[in-house]
Amino acid sequence: MVSALYAFLARWVWRQRDGSVAVLALSSSLFVVFWLADPQGSVRKELITYLALCVYLSGLSRDRLILQWAGCVLFVLSVAAHEATVLFYPVFVALAVLSRQGNSLGAGRLVVLLVTLVFALACAAYGFLYSHSVDPMRVCQPLLERGLSSHMCNGAISWLGRDAADATNRVVAHTGVKTVSHFVVGYVVSLLPGLYIALHCTRPRLACGLVLTPVLFFLPLFPVGFDHGRWIGFHAMAAFVLCYAALRFGVLAMRQPIQLVSVGLLAVVSLLLVHGHMRWMVWGGVLRNAVDTVVFS
Repeated sequence: MVSALYAFLARWVWRQRDGSVAVLALSSSLFVVFWLADPQGSVRKELITYLALCVYLSGLSRDRLILQWAGCVLFVLSVAAHEATVLFYPVFVALAVLSRQGNSLGAGRLVVLLVTLVFALACAAYGFLYSHSVDPMRVCQPLLERGLSSHMCNGAISWLGRDAADATNRVVAHTGVKTVSHFVVGYVVSLLPGLYIALHCTRPRLACGLVLTPVLFFLPLFPVGFDHGRWIGFHAMAAFVLCYAALRFGVLAMRQPIQLVSVGLLAVVSLLLVHGHMRWMVWGGVLRNAVDTVVFS
């Protein structure tokens, strides 16, 4: 799945010869940079959702319903694996709207979206209604017996024993000036490549809306989990596919060439200032992780 995701990205960068997609991919919270800077935040369940978006968008680009169905099936599976990914559903709707020809989505596309909505909501409802606190050691012990590090028992596994109210209380209790400042810096840096492209497009207001609006989709996640970097990554992926779709379908177009100096500065900032998958900045970003890997491996 990881290889397929990068294959889609490479194809999109190659297809959009003006360099706009390559700039969008520089976002510090998009999987390209994010996973390199903080490998612990990589290859999570949302990977299925990301691949689902790529397959669905490919189906829209080729006007192939079979690919749209395939993307939506993957999406429903991702919701079954992680109910929070149901919040990506508005992105699928927005992609369909951006790709429409004329004023109608078309009956086929509308059916795909409606069926997907029903099954995705059913999976999410089942996850929320039938979830219950369990002893984290029931999950952790088999991992330890197979020789994995006890570090694997931290994070999501340790939260299996907590309900939503307890989780929210812990997030609030551990929120301070440092965590807020890291959050603000990391979030702003992640948006810079998208905003750069938006301000150089023919319809900057629409483009800025595509970059910024996804934050509304994922706001419910921030109070209930420490994985703030992952939630920012959700936003980054949503903004990326929406902007690419708008460029791909001619809704947006670059009105002036990309300046290499500006892109170079964006690249440096994005590669060195990365929000980790939890609630901290990875100062030094990709460079720091590379040095740590070489020196301490």
